[in-house]
Amino acid sequence: MRYAASDGRAVSVTTATGRTVTPADAGLEAIWDGSGLLRQVRSEADGLADIVPLANAPGYELRFYAPSLIGGQADGLYTATGSPHTVWRVSNPNTGTATHVHITRIAGGVEGTASARACASALGEPPARGNLL
Repeated sequence: MRYAASDGRAVSVTTATGRTVTPADAGLEAIWDGSGLLRQVRSEADGLADIVPLANAPGYELRFYAPSLIGGQADGLYTATGSPHTVWRVSNPNTGTATHVHITRIAGGVEGTASARACASALGEPPARGNLL
């Protein structure tokens, strides 16, 4: 994999057979916002992944749209019609801390959520006695 020195973005990958492939060769297009954060990924084969910050809490949603629902670009972003076929929501239930994460998958009207909590040892601190979870 080759990355751009200026911003760390992937430029190309060389396969085991020596073929060099760029994201454009693979039918992929990345859209970055003004802050340099990834905002959308368009795939000719799979459609659109729209990365949307949550308005009311720390986190974001990954909204996946079929190729047939992708419209043109407006203000530098692709538009989509209809509803996404899958949404992944990543959020922090404890604002002001970086120790918890909720991940919710919504697809076909069914919602499933997983939660995780970082233990003190993962944060570089010894766990408190009796609090090893």
